[in-house]
Amino acid sequence: ILRCERESGPREIVFSESGKYAYVIYELMNKVDVFSYRDTGNGPEFEKLQSISTTSANVDQAHDAASGMCLSPDHHYLFTSTAGDNTVAMFHIDPETGCMEKKFALPISGEYPKDIAMFPDGKHIAVANHESNTITTFTVDYEKNVLVQKGRPMKVETPNCILITKKGVH
Repeated sequence: ILRCERESGPREIVFSESGKYAYVIYELMNKVDVFSYRDTGNGPEFEKLQSISTTSANVDQAHDAASGMCLSPDHHYLFTSTAGDNTVAMFHIDPETGCMEKKFALPISGEYPKDIAMFPDGKHIAVANHESNTITTFTVDYEKNVLVQKGRPMKVETPNCILITKKGVH
């Protein structure tokens, strides 16, 4: 059992490639918690290591909702989307500790980004913007810590979720 703060709104959990760390995004608190994870034989055991905000600086968090989360294919970076703040944040993951350092929280040219997905190349992301009825794509510049929008947003009626897989993967 993983106990979360009351009214935090846990939305999604992802595990590190090693399986030693778990990342939980909270919709109502606009943060990601990092946990160590191990199977004791009597069930899983979680220990909180870190809490970190998904939003940009100086926002009205009462009207924001951390909503999407994905890992880069190499598991060195975690990305989140936050509706209301209308941003995507990128965090670098320390492979030794599992803890994260926020590199940016940048606007995504869309309203209410409900989900985020990374392309298999690890260099591009797509963001489903629920209220603006668009999907925006970006190139991730890991060295400069920025997103560069790729083309115009694609029109999609009220996108809610996005999933990108490698060709031929079922």
